Parts: sequence; C-alpha cells; structure tokens
Amino acid sequence: MKKMTVSNRTSSIISLILAILLIPALLFVLWWLPDVVGAMLDTPDHLGDRANMQDWERTAVLVAAYLIVAVAFVTVGFLIFLLRLTLSEAVFSQKTLTVLLCLSICCFVIAALFGYVGIYFQLAFCVALAALCLGVSLRVVKNVIAEAMRYKSENDLTI
Repeated sequence: MKKMTVSNRTSSIISLILAILLIPALLFVLWWLPDVVGAMLDTPDHLGDRANMQDWERTAVLVAAYLIVAVAFVTVGFLIFLLRLTLSEAVFSQKTLTVLLCLSICCFVIAALFGYVGIYFQLAFCVALAALCLGVSLRVVKNVIAEAMRYKSENDLTI
C-alpha cells in the first residue's frame, strides 16, 4: 500500500488558507461577543460569584473578551506573515525569529487575559494554561531556529 504524503509547500498553503479563514471567523466573534459574554455572566455556575457582580466587573470582563479577540487578530496576522516566510523559503532569517517572539508574546498576553477572566469563569484558567504552554513552546522553537541559524552561518563560512 502506497503511503500518501503532503509536501511541506502544500501543507503551508493549506495552513495559510486556514489562517486567512480565521479573519472572518474573528469578525463574527466580534459581532457576537456582547451577547455571549452577557449570557455567560447571567448563567449561575455554583463555583463563582457572578450573581453579585458589579457593573464595572461585567464591563471589565467584556473589555477583556474584546482584548482577547484583538490579540487574536494580531496573532493571525503574525501567523500569516510566518507562513508567507515559509513559502518564500526564508525560514532561517531574523524576521522568522522576530515573528516567533511576537507570537509567543501574543500567547502570554492571551494567557494573562484568560487568567483574569478565570476569576469569573473557572474554565478559562485551562485556556490560560494552554496559551501559556503554547507561548513557551514558541519560545523554544524560536531558540531552536536561532541555534540552527548559527550552525548554518558557521557551515557557510567553512571551506
């Protein structure tokens, strides 16, 4: 039986298409966000104290949700840029390292925002932890690529 493989270029193109499709999805989330946050805040959960929330707390949670979506837009932009670098075969460049650093920072910001939202929705702590793990993973990948670039430049100088 022949094993079917997808080339790296095809995989990058598919990833680029999916990343671009995230933009209209995030726009839909922006339109839907106030209703969803309001409904979630009005739902009793027996864990938190959302029933006694002040108006400023409700507003703060909604602002945090909007900030999460805003950071998600920035993250998608960086993902698209990184995929374009991959398609142009410029993976071992300073631009790639910068984009990976920015992506990890976006993950850390999302982790912090979900950490705040976790005060009111305890399940958000799980999302915060996942975002934190992803941010650390991206830092590791950035460091691995930086080291590979260093090896590559040393090999390029070798006769």
